[in-house]
Amino acid sequence: ELIWPPYLAARDQPAANPDPDHLAHWALWELYHNVPCLRTTKFSLPSIDAMARSTDERWIVLSARAQKPLVVDARTRAVTHEVDLKSSHTGAVSFRPERAEFAVAGFDGRVTVCDAETGEIVRSVAPDARVHSVFYSPSGNRLFAAAMNSVRVLNADDLGETLRIDVPETVVTSVAMDRGERLIALSGADGRMWLCDPATGRRDTPFFTDGRRCSSLAFSPDDRFLATDTNGTTVAVIEVATRNVV
Repeated sequence: ELIWPPYLAARDQPAANPDPDHLAHWALWELYHNVPCLRTTKFSLPSIDAMARSTDERWIVLSARAQKPLVVDARTRAVTHEVDLKSSHTGAVSFRPERAEFAVAGFDGRVTVCDAETGEIVRSVAPDARVHSVFYSPSGNRLFAAAMNSVRVLNADDLGETLRIDVPETVVTSVAMDRGERLIALSGADGRMWLCDPATGRRDTPFFTDGRRCSSLAFSPDDRFLATDTNGTTVAVIEVATRNVV
């Protein structure tokens, strides 16, 4: 009875049931069979496009496009703050490791750092191109800000730009950094991917050029592999050393 009560309540009323074949019921049953849903909480956002959790697991930030981000107490699930700015795209929020600070890619193009404890804006910067996603490096010393055709690497303490990687030939769709902070991975809307030197920003020869859009990237914990999804339907695992799909 934890699985989507509205569907279960209407199962004996075919005329009122939005899913007469119970497809949603069985899909959710399959999903939660091995990983039960412990609780569900409704928030005031019309949708949740991005979510980030602090590394100490105290705070969660929820974001929706063109809406004010919400800071949520992870234990009580109560909204503690509504941040006074509007967030941008789905990669719009990221927590700084081991800190209560989180970064927001704003709808106005600014990158803003906020304090989850107080809900106050700590610092902000306006790059010369609208940023659509942000994320912190594993150490928390760098903040990456991805725009249409470039990636800025900012000092996490003062948001000063330390590096810029230009990608004029395509739209940057995702950015990731390995745990050892020796490589930056970029993906483009045309399916191309690059590994970059974090000291110089130099891009190597593009790989995985199959023309499919790559929308997210993640390194494995040992930094040997890079995972990416393409068009939301396929996940490819790439060996970093050889650039080959395994």
